[in-house]
Amino acid sequence: MHPVTPEKGVVDLTRLPGHALGARGGLVSTPRDLNRFWRAQPVRRGSFVEVAQPGWPEGARYGYGMLEIPLSCGGKLWGHAGDVPGVSTFSGRDRAGRTATVYVTGSVDEGKARELLIAAFDAALCSR
Repeated sequence: MHPVTPEKGVVDLTRLPGHALGARGGLVSTPRDLNRFWRAQPVRRGSFVEVAQPGWPEGARYGYGMLEIPLSCGGKLWGHAGDVPGVSTFSGRDRAGRTATVYVTGSVDEGKARELLIAAFDAALCSR
């Protein structure tokens, strides 16, 4: 569905410029660049609130533009996720400085698809 006019039904978005979606589509980067960014970031502390949307794991919290999510291998990750029509990303780091970026085609902005994206990110960090 087109993000601006969903009532028009399914449309081809391959030519939709990312900047048309505001800040969530305005960053152009690579997974390598994102991982470099995360390695340079300090571990965040502060006011986080529980994420209560479908597909997010128990204990997921959000604040100041950052996610905090428990990892299956212990500890927590700090990162950010984003969706634009046809693409979803999840990128971040753990306390030890391990980074990962998962990029998938096909939006995963709710429910089971979001769970699978987070599971892939968790596996990328925890299998090292």
